[in-house]
Amino acid sequence: MCRPTWILAVLSAIALLSRTAAATTQFDVIYASSIDVKFSPGVVGYTFGAISYVLLVNTGTVPIAADEITQSSFTCTGASLPGFKFIPFMAHLSSYAPIACNEAVGGVKSGRNDTLLSQLRPGEVFRNTTPVQVLALEFGVPYPPGDFAGIVLFDVAMRVGGQQVSFQTQVTVTQGVSSPSVTVTGASRVSSTATVAAQPLTWGKLKALYR
Repeated sequence: MCRPTWILAVLSAIALLSRTAAATTQFDVIYASSIDVKFSPGVVGYTFGAISYVLLVNTGTVPIAADEITQSSFTCTGASLPGFKFIPFMAHLSSYAPIACNEAVGGVKSGRNDTLLSQLRPGEVFRNTTPVQVLALEFGVPYPPGDFAGIVLFDVAMRVGGQQVSFQTQVTVTQGVSSPSVTVTGASRVSSTATVAAQPLTWGKLKALYR
C-alpha cells in the first residue's frame, strides 16, 4: 500500500471509530421508586401486567433495536428481607422495537402507575403499550402467607446493549383489606452507564491494522 493511500485509510478508520463511539445505545429508566401493595385475605401476590413497573427511555443517538432488547437482562439483585417474590421481567418489548431516540416506552394506566410520566423530559415522546405486557413485575409475600405488614426494599439492575442501570424500589405492604390494589406512589429516573470500560485505541494499534 503506498503512503498516501495508507494515510487515507488510517484517517478513514479514525472517522469511522469516532462515529461508532458517538452513535451508542444509551438509555434512562423511569422506575417505580415506591409502590403500595394492599392484600385482601387469601391473596399472596400480584403481577404488573398491562401496566409497567418501569419505562425505558432511549437517550442515545441511535434507535434501540429488537436484538438488543432480546439479549437484555432485568433482575432483582437483592432484598432487605428474605422470602419475598420480586421478579422484574421483559415481555413482548422487542415487538415495539426499534425504540426511537427520545422515545419512552411502557404501559401506563391512570390511577395505577401514571406517576411514572412525571419523570418525562421536554422533547421526549411517550408510547403507551397498554394492554400489552412489556416491562412487568411479579410481587408476592413469603409463603406460607403470614400477616406481614411494613416496608421491604429491593435492589434492581437492568442491562440493554452495553449499558446498565441500578436502582432501588420500596414496597409498602398492607394485608387484610377488603379492596386489594397495587399503586405506584413514587417515581424516579436513572441514566445508564457502560458495562465495560472502553479500550483506548492507540496510534500504534491503528497502524498495526493496516500493515
